[in-house]
Amino acid sequence: MDRQMADGVLRIESQLVSVDEVAEWSASLARSWEPGSSAHWMNGNTPCEIGLSDTKQQLSSEVGWSKSSVEDLKSGRQPRGWRNVGGDVFASEEANSRTLIAAFPCKVPDTDKQQEPGLPMEVRVSGRGIPGFKEHLRGKLASALARTMSGALKCGNKPVIPSEL
Repeated sequence: MDRQMADGVLRIESQLVSVDEVAEWSASLARSWEPGSSAHWMNGNTPCEIGLSDTKQQLSSEVGWSKSSVEDLKSGRQPRGWRNVGGDVFASEEANSRTLIAAFPCKVPDTDKQQEPGLPMEVRVSGRGIPGFKEHLRGKLASALARTMSGALKCGNKPVIPSEL
């Protein structure tokens, strides 16, 4: 990432939150779910947001539970137009094409038995002004973040996440 953003001083633009902290918070939301509840949707965390001083170059990532169900992901009917990109991962691009959203089902241990077998966890990776970001880095970064979150959440369904999306 540092090479792609060229010369300058990288600056962290978000609060420093570890992946473990994000995963614990996300897991607690999933465990608090009860039939009829949608509280897990009202979330989102930005574990990484960096920029290059004196430029408009910026990388950001966000993770949170999806509003889409696993069936929504598989059908591709939602406005986002989800498509399978390998393994258990579905992806969509935002209209600006700078942002890749990847979702995978994750069954968090000790959640309500009536809960969907794996709530979709979304990871978003966005870059602005970074040469080659869309073509070379975006899919690798999204995959790495999805794999990291899957491991940190201890997904019982063990989703298959390709090394590049």
